[in-house]
Amino acid sequence: MRAVRNSLKATVLALSLLVLPGIALAHAGHKPLHGGMLDYYQETSVELVVKPSGVEVYVQYDDENIPSQGLTGTVKVTAPGAKAKAFKLSPAGGNKLEAKGVKAPKGSVVEVTLNGVEDTPALTAYSIK
Repeated sequence: MRAVRNSLKATVLALSLLVLPGIALAHAGHKPLHGGMLDYYQETSVELVVKPSGVEVYVQYDDENIPSQGLTGTVKVTAPGAKAKAFKLSPAGGNKLEAKGVKAPKGSVVEVTLNGVEDTPALTAYSIK
């Protein structure tokens, strides 16, 4: 009986060692596809790209592009020494949303809130360096 129990424990341990690294590294291989910064909300990956003309947001769910049509969202920028300002994101084709005219200087914090990807709003945050 003891040998069976020890064998069962060894089997469970071996299986957990095979499965857990895959779970822990589920997002580890992802890299920004548009030169921006990545953050995650559950299975949603959100890439923020800051440009002189504004900000762009690219959305994927479980490694699949999510069409920006039907998504809504906001970008909130808190610059050093300034009050936070919120801007509406607009669909811009493909899996991209954008907010033109938004300035996100170095040292600011940018929060992106997306609706329509998951059951609850997806909130991601970025520190601009």
